[in-house]
Amino acid sequence: MSNFEILQGTKVVFPNGTNDPWHVLGVLSPTNDKTYPIIIDGASHCDDMIPNPKTDTLALLEARQKIRSYVLSWVYE
Repeated sequence: MSNFEILQGTKVVFPNGTNDPWHVLGVLSPTNDKTYPIIIDGASHCDDMIPNPKTDTLALLEARQKIRSYVLSWVYE
């Protein structure tokens, strides 16, 4: 059994950029109905963490919005 199969955390977002060499070791599929992997096409390592309006792609902007929506929904539960 892998670590991903036993991960039972909830309210967790797993952003992964397709250009990040580490993404292959990331959580790419939900481990339960309260974990949220997000694959960001063309993003590199940590691109989702530092906004840069001059270079952010549409995929990155959409991923940040999803992350924000998930977190806000948890705050208001």
